[in-house]
Amino acid sequence: MQRIRIGNDLSVSISIYNNGAIYDLTGKTVKLYLISPVSKTLITPTINSNNISFVFPGSDQKVCGEYNVEIEITSGSNKNTLDSCEGFKLVDRSCKIGGDDGEFEVSSIQLDFEA
Repeated sequence: MQRIRIGNDLSVSISIYNNGAIYDLTGKTVKLYLISPVSKTLITPTINSNNISFVFPGSDQKVCGEYNVEIEITSGSNKNTLDSCEGFKLVDRSCKIGGDDGEFEVSSIQLDFEA
């Protein structure tokens, strides 16, 4: 699980597949929830084919801990729910960052400081 310093803008990208094939989300209703240690927040994502992306601004990050997503996909009367078990973790110190991407890609700007 990737560990990221709280307070950094995060770009999150999730690709959806069904049995290894691209699952096109065009024309479907997609609801994405960001699940923090203390809340579940509805996010408005950008959808492009099978890719769901959103930005989690540093100014909105209030709690350190593990974050996951839950995605509801509705097509007609059919609804499917997906979720992640290893999203990313916000940490309180830069010395704690690292790790690998979990079940989706998370990017942030890395800054190196010199004394």
